[in-house]
Amino acid sequence: MLRLWKFPMQRLSDILKVNGCIQELQLNSSGIGDEGARVIADMLKENQTLRVLELNNNMIEYSGFASLAGALVENKAIRSIHLKLIRLTHT
Repeated sequence: MLRLWKFPMQRLSDILKVNGCIQELQLNSSGIGDEGARVIADMLKENQTLRVLELNNNMIEYSGFASLAGALVENKAIRSIHLKLIRLTHT
């Protein structure tokens, strides 16, 4: 399990793209927003070891959520994504 707060999202994504060990990532209440969700989605397209992703209590809106959903089409490893109290709005 890896818990990171205020870690640059692009750097985290780059690390996780090639990571072969981390199976659970908790980014709860980290304020990642749509931009961070898109970075995570790009990582999910390549990472095949992450099993659990927690994004509870973030300001992810429709475009970020859509990016994550699209990445899951390519990622066969994820078993659980936690999105509790996400603010889903579409403008």
